[in-house]
Amino acid sequence: MSSCGLPLETSEHASMALNSRPSPTSTVHGANMSDVPPVSKLELNNRRHSEGDAPLRTGRNTSELAGRGTTIDDLPDELLLEIFSYFSFTENIDVLQEVCPRWKILAQDSHLWLDKKYVVGYKTTEEEAIATFSAVPQLRTVILDKDVSPGVLEALSASCPHLTTLEATYLQVLTYLEADNLFAECKEIRTLTISDNSFDVDVRFFDALARVADLRVLHLGVYLPQKTSFPLNLLADTCPHLCDLKLGSCGNICYQIRDAEYFVSTHRHVLERLSISWMSVEGRCIVPLLSACAETLCRLEVFDCNERTVEEATDMFATLGRVHSLRQLLLHVSDSKVRHLIPAVFENGGLPKLQQLSLSCLIADETTRALVPLCPDLRELELVSCEGHTDALFEPLCRLEKLEKLKINSCKCLGEYAMSHIAKLPALNTLEFRDLKFDKLKPSVDCILEISGLRWLYLFESDCWAIPFDKFPGRLVNLRVLEVDCCEGDQIALDRISAQMPDLTVEGYLWEPFPRQYSQNCFV
Repeated sequence: MSSCGLPLETSEHASMALNSRPSPTSTVHGANMSDVPPVSKLELNNRRHSEGDAPLRTGRNTSELAGRGTTIDDLPDELLLEIFSYFSFTENIDVLQEVCPRWKILAQDSHLWLDKKYVVGYKTTEEEAIATFSAVPQLRTVILDKDVSPGVLEALSASCPHLTTLEATYLQVLTYLEADNLFAECKEIRTLTISDNSFDVDVRFFDALARVADLRVLHLGVYLPQKTSFPLNLLADTCPHLCDLKLGSCGNICYQIRDAEYFVSTHRHVLERLSISWMSVEGRCIVPLLSACAETLCRLEVFDCNERTVEEATDMFATLGRVHSLRQLLLHVSDSKVRHLIPAVFENGGLPKLQQLSLSCLIADETTRALVPLCPDLRELELVSCEGHTDALFEPLCRLEKLEKLKINSCKCLGEYAMSHIAKLPALNTLEFRDLKFDKLKPSVDCILEISGLRWLYLFESDCWAIPFDKFPGRLVNLRVLEVDCCEGDQIALDRISAQMPDLTVEGYLWEPFPRQYSQNCFV
């Protein structure tokens, strides 16, 4: 290992490090790294003092440099930190920290790790994860994409006291002792995603959670498919600063209305985002309680609106329209008797600030006809698993002059005219399709070429053989990102447009199913 005092050109490790010149957005294990803005020496010294680090070192003066050449060791700490900010996650650990003690100290500076995240993926061994935690004590964000052993959690809590974000898979169940140890050491956690089963296993989990005094975001994944009840009253006392709460998905996590009332009353000045079931275990609707948060609540997702009378649903939707600060609304309405009442949310000037709307399950053609004049400022629309409509559903959307993003997920009713209506959206720049067979959209599927302002196109779990990729060059001249994931289609055509459209970033690849290949290769 070379000494920092050697000239740069004779330092093998330093030369390797400085010549690699990675992009400031390098990734590791799927972890994004963003540019880190330069900071002053005073700011860095203050931050290092608060983190328990030594003060910054200045460069050598002129008299010290007399009689010998300048080396990289003569650079001041703040300049080295600026250089180090351009190195990737793995290069920091495997290269910079191996050069010399000074570089290792600087490479672990908190400033370099504020915007990085570490993902423990399925291919990551537990030994690798533990070693990474030890090498990066200033790590702020950890994502557990697989369930890990108590030893990994213990290493995380012991090595990374400044952790601010922990996202764990729903399969990861924390015991009370594991949670108590983790939260005792990582008291700066502000964002936490865990399984709801952690709370079910031991109610003392709330005592452990109380150690994280500044928790702002809590998202609960569903470990078991059956419905479980969650004590919102305990959460209200434990997390006074909570502004973002997600209770499972599809209404799997229930609550008692009295607990919900207490939670909303204690958080009425801080609650900004909420994902929750429409109804409590007693069958009472939470929407009337949300008027207390009308000034702060900007995002609401509500699940499982079932078994309501028309009168009850009408009142419920009208009440929702009085939460006037909402900018994002995600409605899951599966009851066919009340789906036509959704526009009541927007009548009489309801939700004037709304910019993003997501509708799930059942929706009729007349729903969009009624919605469009009531939501003139809508910028994003998502349709999820919608049934019972025709292609005429999309015809009124062309009057939404500000609609920039359209997401269509698992909607089986799209037919031969759908894309012709979608192509007429005047401000559309982002399209996302999931679980769709584009063959069903013929012949209008070619109308995608008419969306001249399209910049982002996302395709997930879809049959894409009918998409005219070969005609994209020269037509979709503004397209900058094309992302495909788990899609069937012509990869050769995708490769061709990658070469013909140099400004286009293509992520992922198309695959050809075995039966099609088999028939081509084995039969004449």
